[in-house]
Amino acid sequence: MNRTFYNILGFLSVIAGISLILQMREILATRPPENLPLFYWGTAGLVGVCVVIAIFCFFPKSHPYTLRIIGAIGLASTIYYLYEAFHNGNFFQVGTALLFWLPGSIYLIVKGKMTDS
Repeated sequence: MNRTFYNILGFLSVIAGISLILQMREILATRPPENLPLFYWGTAGLVGVCVVIAIFCFFPKSHPYTLRIIGAIGLASTIYYLYEAFHNGNFFQVGTALLFWLPGSIYLIVKGKMTDS
């Protein structure tokens, strides 16, 4: 892909992370007080994903590491999605998770690159 595309994507991910942080106060006012730690951890996790994507875009030499981090996030998300699907009996998109997201995440973790070349 073009280097300009990576720069734009990295800039947009930084903007998304900043936007999440700035909107925390407004969203926090609507949340029940007993779930505050979960809200903080979730927001930190989403901002962390934005930071990892920005690092991936701005520093090409870090691609093997950041792609493995993104693969680990994808693997954890897929496992959680499958757990929720089996727990709730909602099997609508289990095939997509098993045939696309799970192998793709495992490939990124093992290889650390997006192509075989």
